[in-house]
Amino acid sequence: MKIKKITASILVVIVLFATLLAGCNVNTVIFNVCGEPVKAWAKSYDRSSPDTLTVYIEHDGATEEPQVITSAKTTNEVFDALASMRISGTPKRGPVNFDVAPDTVIYHFRLDDGSAVSFTFMNKMLAVGDLKNDKGALYPCSGTEALFGVGGVDLSVLDKPVPNDKFIGTVPAKDNGEGGGEGGQNETEPQVTQPQPAALNLVKYDGGYFSVMLPEGWRIQTMGQYTTFGFRAWDPNNRNFEIFYYGNLSPLLKSHDAKANWANYINQGGYPNARLYADAPAIDIYDAGSVFYEFHALGELAEKYVPDFSIPRLQNFMTIDTLPLQTPYASVCTSEALVFAGLQGQDGAACHGKFTASIWSTQGYYIGNVDMMPTAALNVTGVIAPQTDFLAVEGILTQAVFSLAFTVEYAQQASKHIRDTGEAALADNAAKQAIYDAAQDAWDAYIRD
Repeated sequence: MKIKKITASILVVIVLFATLLAGCNVNTVIFNVCGEPVKAWAKSYDRSSPDTLTVYIEHDGATEEPQVITSAKTTNEVFDALASMRISGTPKRGPVNFDVAPDTVIYHFRLDDGSAVSFTFMNKMLAVGDLKNDKGALYPCSGTEALFGVGGVDLSVLDKPVPNDKFIGTVPAKDNGEGGGEGGQNETEPQVTQPQPAALNLVKYDGGYFSVMLPEGWRIQTMGQYTTFGFRAWDPNNRNFEIFYYGNLSPLLKSHDAKANWANYINQGGYPNARLYADAPAIDIYDAGSVFYEFHALGELAEKYVPDFSIPRLQNFMTIDTLPLQTPYASVCTSEALVFAGLQGQDGAACHGKFTASIWSTQGYYIGNVDMMPTAALNVTGVIAPQTDFLAVEGILTQAVFSLAFTVEYAQQASKHIRDTGEAALADNAAKQAIYDAAQDAWDAYIRD
C-alpha cells in the first residue's frame, strides 16, 4: 500500500518590519502605516531585480503550502498592487479577537541582505503590529481585490466553503440496522442505563460523512476535517470510560529552546500569527509517548485558538510501558509507539489507558543550532477505562476507535484536499486498518509476555 509522503506546510519564520504609527489619515498609502523601514524599502524597490516573494495563506485555521513566486513579472505586479492600495477607513485598534480563525494572506519579500518586509492581510484588512495588545491594528483598505487578483498567485483556497462538521451526538440504545444520528449540531439524552463493562455492545453511529462503531448510549463529539478530523466518545453515565482519535495534533515544537526562541521572536515584534508557535508545547520527537504528557497544554492551546476542538486533559498521566510500533507512516515519522499508562479518568477514577501516536518528521528550519520548524502528532488514539475494568473492555474499545470509516464522497473530497495542500492521506480507511493491526499485534505480544 502506497502512502503519500507528507510535505511540510507550516509557516517559516517571518521578520516583520512593521510598527504602528500613532495616527492614520484616510486615503494614505498603506506603506505609511507600516513604519519607516517599509517606506524606505518601497522607495528603493528595484523592479529590474525584485526581491524574493513568498505568499503564505491560512484558511479555516489551516496553513496552506507556501507559494514561492519565481516570476519577476508577478512579483512586480504584487508590489504595484500594494503601492496603489489606500487606507479606506478608521482602523480597529488592538487587542483584536476573531470569533473564528481569519482568512490570512501574507506577502513576504526577502531582500538580498537577509532582511525581510511582510504585509499581512486578515479578512482582507491590513494587520499591523501585535493584534493581541493596543500596539496593533487592522486597517480597512481599498485595492485588496486587485492585490488578491494578481495572476501567478493562487488564492483559490479562500473561496472554498468550510464544511459544518462539528457536532455532538448520542449513539442510540437499540441498533435499528441503519446506524444512528444524522450529524448536525445535536445532543440527546442517553437512552440506556450504565452498561456492564464486560458486555459492551457496539452499534453503528452514522455521522453522515463518516461512521464509527460505538457502545450503546455513548456520546460522541467530532472536530476538524480531512487530515485534522478527530472525535471523542464516552459513556455519559461514567466518563472514566472514553476513547478518542485525532488525525493530526499540531503544532508541536521539537525542543524547549525552539519554544524560547519563538517567545523571544514575539516579544521583539514578530508577526502576530507566530504566537501560536510560542504557545505550543515541546515534545521529544524521538519518543512518541511524550505527546501524551502534553495533552493538558494541547487542551489549553485548543481552547485559546480553536475553542471547538476538544482534547482530554489526561490527568496524572504516567507511562507503565512503551511498545514499539510500525505503521504505514513509519517512513515519514521520527517515532511511533503504543503506550500503556496509568492516569486519572474524567470522573476521577484510577484508570489505565492504551494510546498510539506517530511523530511527523518535518524538515528542519534552523536559527543558530535550534530547529524552529514545528511538527505534529499523527494518528493519535486513546482507550481509557477504570483499572478494575480495563482488561475486560480494552479489546472492544480498541475495535471501536479504529472502526472509523469515511464515505466515498468524503474520501474523494479529502483526496482533492490532499492534492491541493500536499498533506498526508490520513483519511485513508485502509491505512487506519493497518495501524489498528499493527497496534493489536504489539499489544497481543505484550499481554502474552
